Amino acid sequence: IMKKSIKLLVVALAALQATSLVACGTKTKENTPETLEIYIGDYGYGTSWLDKIITSFKEEAWVKEKYPNLIIPKPMTNSTRTYAEDTINSEVTTIDLFITTASAAPSFNKRGNNGKSLYEELTDLYEATVPGESVTFAEKMDDYMLSQYKMDVVGIGEGYYSVPWVKGYLGLLYNKKITDKLGAAYKLPNTTDELIQMCQDLKEIGETPFVFNTGEDYNSTIAGTWWAQYQGIDGVTDYWNGIHDGEYSPEIFRQQGRLESLKVMEALFAADTGNYDPKVNSWTFTQAQTQFLSGAGAMQVNGDWFENETADKAQYADTDIRFMKVPVVSAIKDRCDTISDDATLSAVIAAIDGGATSYDGVTSEDFAIVKEARQTVSLLSGHDIYIPSYSNSVALAKDFLAYLATDKSIQTFTRETNGAIMPFEYNFETQSPSLYAELSDMQKEKLDIFKDAKIAPMAALYKFSYYGGLSAYSQTKNLTKAFTAVNASERKTAQQIFDDEYNFYTASNNEMFNQILTKMELK
Repeated sequence: IMKKSIKLLVVALAALQATSLVACGTKTKENTPETLEIYIGDYGYGTSWLDKIITSFKEEAWVKEKYPNLIIPKPMTNSTRTYAEDTINSEVTTIDLFITTASAAPSFNKRGNNGKSLYEELTDLYEATVPGESVTFAEKMDDYMLSQYKMDVVGIGEGYYSVPWVKGYLGLLYNKKITDKLGAAYKLPNTTDELIQMCQDLKEIGETPFVFNTGEDYNSTIAGTWWAQYQGIDGVTDYWNGIHDGEYSPEIFRQQGRLESLKVMEALFAADTGNYDPKVNSWTFTQAQTQFLSGAGAMQVNGDWFENETADKAQYADTDIRFMKVPVVSAIKDRCDTISDDATLSAVIAAIDGGATSYDGVTSEDFAIVKEARQTVSLLSGHDIYIPSYSNSVALAKDFLAYLATDKSIQTFTRETNGAIMPFEYNFETQSPSLYAELSDMQKEKLDIFKDAKIAPMAALYKFSYYGGLSAYSQTKNLTKAFTAVNASERKTAQQIFDDEYNFYTASNNEMFNQILTKMELK
């Protein structure tokens, strides 16, 4: 009787979830291999691009021949970041393709009733030829992202379990109409010392340097960029692999780049700087973004979805929003024997921007350090696509993903998102000049920043993060709040944040760091 009751309860719960999916706009199906149900998280990039690509996919001759009874219902959508992982892990969904905004990597090693990972392994997709083209899916993907997405899943092995769907950029926006008030001869900052001075110059003419909200800690993104600039890409990669001097060690928390990036954050966002409106601690993200659009501040850390998300706010005439290259952390000169002051560092950066391959008086080693720093950018992580391994439409789902890599889909995505780009190699200037001409100055500047860019390691793709629980700052979850808190007792200095992290992991004979190693099966 008990077994029968449990079985009935499981069936009832599955039926309840299926009913919930119908209520949210996704129809359950007869599980035919020619029906593709899709979910997409609805955030800054919107969903219209997916609707357009689905329509185009259906019209392809090869698709009609291969799937004569093809059905792709209107994609389900919501704004619950963990929806994809939670739903796939339930094993009761009929959704075949999840386009998400949060990484599900911690669940890749969970096995389903079929004995496989709940997440379909996608090596055959990566090796497949892009429809109508002469390159494979892997060959067309951005080299860095390709290198990151082959993951070693504990207990299962190496493979591709997801596909990134956007090469999303997080950087420093500025309102050119405000910065132009500093004078025609004024140049955008090349270094963080110059950025700090720019804030002073803006305040002197009655302008507020920054506008943001502390609820979403986007400011910490450029702190991560400054960390990677100072430490180098390899140094930050070592951090996310838990390695210091070739060994697993809590000394990773002593990387100098972490402290130098925090010092810049403190100089820009400490409560006594006057660089922002005190209401940043009460504004929502939308309110802060509206303030920026209305000219209430000169700069804001934000992403390349900005124009898509604010397309209905064109009435704000006092804006000319652009991306500036993230200034290079001034402390990097401490790593350079032949760069002794910020003026020289700025001059070297200007030379790099101009295409120079050397600078008089600066060694090639120092020049290379600064050049990598200037090229370092931070991308969004977690914007991935998954196929449940138990889906009855795996082949169809993979064909649809292969179609995303076509030039036609790439163009559709960029047009529908007002300038965002997919993670595939495509030169808009030469391959689609008419579309490139339609892009805003902001998006063209982003594409220029991406030329020869060095991408800072994305934490979500490293085992020490998604299995071990390693984060950038576990003891200070929100760096911006730590500097801006209304109550002085809740504020921290850069040194305190830095020390708190190290002390936490090294206390009691490295107990907390050893816990990470235990989770990683390394201890």
